[in-house]
Amino acid sequence: EAHLEDLIGGPLYSYQKTLPRLPIPSIEDTISRFLPTALPLAESAEEANSLKDACKVFPAQAEKLHRRLIHRKEEMDKSSWLQLWWNTAGYLQVRDPVVVNVSYFFHFKDDGTIPFNGDDNDWSLGVKRASSILHSAAEFRKSICTGSYPQVTIGRKEPKTPLCSVAYKYMFNACRIPRRGQDTYRIYDPSQFKHCIVACKGNFFTVDFLDDNGNPLPL
Repeated sequence: EAHLEDLIGGPLYSYQKTLPRLPIPSIEDTISRFLPTALPLAESAEEANSLKDACKVFPAQAEKLHRRLIHRKEEMDKSSWLQLWWNTAGYLQVRDPVVVNVSYFFHFKDDGTIPFNGDDNDWSLGVKRASSILHSAAEFRKSICTGSYPQVTIGRKEPKTPLCSVAYKYMFNACRIPRRGQDTYRIYDPSQFKHCIVACKGNFFTVDFLDDNGNPLPL
């Protein structure tokens, strides 16, 4: 879905085309990093020697696979050579419970700006808190969907290093669809939907929380 980044545009995706491609490390570099970390785990001199012997023959055995990886990188000029494998084997094919194990989730701390009457069983407090979260989420959603959210960068010195923004387009108006063996997903047009789902006492409701321009409604 790389074309969506061009369609949305804005500061959020301003560096996408200039980001460096995910490199493929050389076989020698892989071995030089692997062996020092694996040897301390060897429980005997025999195991340590086996690791060393394996690393001696590994380059010849891995050469064909390495050439195939380089070819794959050259073919996938619009994405990372690892992205498809990561999304399928590391995400869509995982059969563990999604929340916690696979997908991100949110836990919100108490909002100190909401008036509290001292009654922990007051339902109105939960409604106020949910409304506050929805309103803030709507504002954040608009910045993502319009691309106005600033590009995330890291580093202490200028110029800082921009991070890839690919994952942001899956944050809102996207859905993972359960399937046997491997799930699928779909991204929907954010301009066509203005509601959220609210769960209360085992029931689910659709609640409009955006106006026609994607701005948060007063809740």
